[in-house]
Amino acid sequence: KDVEDHLAGRKTYGIYLMRYEGSVTLAVIDADLKQEFRGGKIKADKRSLVKREGSYLFSRIKELAKEWSLQTLVEFSGEKGFHFWFFLDVPIAPAKVRRVLEGIRNPLQKDLSAFNMEIFPKQEQLSGKGLGNLVKLPLGIHRLSGKRSYFLGCQDRSAEGQLEFLMAVKPSPTDRLLGAVEAEKREKVLSHPRLQKWSG
Repeated sequence: KDVEDHLAGRKTYGIYLMRYEGSVTLAVIDADLKQEFRGGKIKADKRSLVKREGSYLFSRIKELAKEWSLQTLVEFSGEKGFHFWFFLDVPIAPAKVRRVLEGIRNPLQKDLSAFNMEIFPKQEQLSGKGLGNLVKLPLGIHRLSGKRSYFLGCQDRSAEGQLEFLMAVKPSPTDRLLGAVEAEKREKVLSHPRLQKWSG
């Protein structure tokens, strides 16, 4: 009944990404249009900029995610932006996921003037005050715009087609992600010239 209500737009539900033991199997980069680029009366040059940056955003996030062995599921959020979903096959510490997503977001944000990006989960550990921040579940109808959210990789925009597409998504292997994190750590370690022969 809850799923039916969400899909029909009667209610809007969200999900907590952090689990009770403090791990995650899901993370999101939320890319929203800045206020000055919203609405139907923005000038043609701003509309063109949004289109260019949106195209760049989709392709570049996928490229950067692939470097971290992550698959990306892109969702139009229903009004002012996009959610980039990352599914993991086993639970992982939020701090490690955030480190990876910051490595994707931070260089991208410098290139964007029309979009702001946030990372979920926002916390690296449970604070004792609940499970952190909610992320709106996909495929609902936005209360303000009246538009349904949908996954961009699926041609079928019906709820049934979108759900089938979602069910076929394979989570990314956590061991490869952790391996990429460790490799990045090693690359950043600098050795004094006199000590290089002892560095691993």
